[in-house]
Amino acid sequence: MVYIASDVSDQSTPSSSSGSPDLRCDAASIESMCNADPVYDTFPPSNQLVLAQPQSVVGHVSPDMRISPSISHLSPDSWRMINYIMTHFDRVYSLTYFKPIQLQLVKYRQTMLERLQSSSITRRIKLISFKLHEAIAKGDDWRYQDIFTQWLNQFENELCSRWGSTTVPQTVQVRFMEALEISYLKTMLLGNENSYPFLRFTAPAFLQTVYSDRTLWATDHPPTAVSMAHVLSSPRCELGTFIVMDTLYSMAYSLPQLVEYDTSVTSLPDELYGYSWAHGCPTEFQIALAEINARRDGTGTRDWRVIEHSLLTWQSRPSPREAEWESWMVVAWLAVQESWRHALLAYLYMALCGASSDDPRVQGSVKQILRIVKTVKKPERPVASIHFFAQYFIAGVCARTEAQRTLVRDKLTNMPESRNWLVHGNIFVPVLEHLWTGAGAGGRPVKWEDYVFSRERVLPVPV
Repeated sequence: MVYIASDVSDQSTPSSSSGSPDLRCDAASIESMCNADPVYDTFPPSNQLVLAQPQSVVGHVSPDMRISPSISHLSPDSWRMINYIMTHFDRVYSLTYFKPIQLQLVKYRQTMLERLQSSSITRRIKLISFKLHEAIAKGDDWRYQDIFTQWLNQFENELCSRWGSTTVPQTVQVRFMEALEISYLKTMLLGNENSYPFLRFTAPAFLQTVYSDRTLWATDHPPTAVSMAHVLSSPRCELGTFIVMDTLYSMAYSLPQLVEYDTSVTSLPDELYGYSWAHGCPTEFQIALAEINARRDGTGTRDWRVIEHSLLTWQSRPSPREAEWESWMVVAWLAVQESWRHALLAYLYMALCGASSDDPRVQGSVKQILRIVKTVKKPERPVASIHFFAQYFIAGVCARTEAQRTLVRDKLTNMPESRNWLVHGNIFVPVLEHLWTGAGAGGRPVKWEDYVFSRERVLPVPV
């Protein structure tokens, strides 16, 4: 078990910065969330605070958890945060659409506990994350958006003030994880106008994290590129998050990926703890997306016909999750995978083959995407929607009828449905509108370069 250097150790109150909210009051408010009640009628809770003793967290943690004997330096406030988060861990994870199975939960609990012991910022971010997800589930998030945003802005300022101050691998890993968590939570609250620049900012930390962990290497020698299969199959979900966001933004912005990926290994035997379960995209499809992006930019090695063949002949493999899932979830899992397959095929034909949107292959996949997404059962809670950005985005680029375009527009701008997507579609809707009223006016077929022209005009990316 790794414990982080003192520069990310316990701190009860963040350091002040100009323009920040009153941090002492904010810290007290954050700490006030950590009482023993599982659900609050009001938020922030008005209950009298009861300080937990450091050892009390052990009583709330599963037997498979391990507590470090060397963390006596943690304050009572920190123990209360750990206690609260671990007590409500399963409850928050139950808000996902595709539920993790028991073996996954055991692993994720242990990882969470280790991280909570390592960093003050991590504890506070996770606490806010849990409360934000609870507020969204209850439909109360709009009431507390300002205070959530103030806290996240303060955490971001604190993290950025320390960024680059150390090259210790463990510390860099923690800060990278914290940065992605902050970016994701701000995206849930506000949209994602700044997510891509922020992702670009964190890319060096991502590379340092991967290259310092031999379990993520494809060979025994230091890699020259990031093995996607090894990273996506690992329990390091923050690394998988970076790859998913990088490849999706590369597609949507039609810009080179931030990282050079090794796609020679397409899957690994044991992917139980990997990232694909969260959004229903198999590792092979994530790799195919990276290959299409690279080939589009002239750096890929696989011929487009090889990628096409792998997508056309792909078949879903049995998953150990199916034994614990309800039948409707298994059906949804298969449907989401199929929608990914068709999105990638349409993207491949447009971006690599020069096909126009009226190509029968493209329109066939678009119709399948829109048919499939309608059949997937809607979540009971607003925080549990499926990540459908790629599907609706590609369908939007290729859409020719007003009915198709209206559906795509509504889905990409539907904040309650799309707020937990890693990439929000709302900022790309004006780009699609420009495409639809320009090159695609009247349902005329468009090519990929027409979309790129609209994106560069409407949504330029500063160098």
